[in-house]
Amino acid sequence: MELWKAYTGAGAHLLLRARSWVARRPVRHLPDGTYLARMNLAGQKGAHPGGVLVRVIEYRVDGGEVIRLLTDLFDHDA
Repeated sequence: MELWKAYTGAGAHLLLRARSWVARRPVRHLPDGTYLARMNLAGQKGAHPGGVLVRVIEYRVDGGEVIRLLTDLFDHDA
């Protein structure tokens, strides 16, 4: 999470693949089927109260595994 904040604080945008248990609880659903959620990493909750708000993009490859991507780009039109 420290790297996430460092990169976004420097003006970079991030997109990364997450494990299935990261950012699973939607805070708000967006019109394109993605959602906003809070990302907390194990053992770091105290250092980052409330976690980091991320946009979650999920898709399924060939009917199999669900892929979860996290990004700091919240505007679904952008």
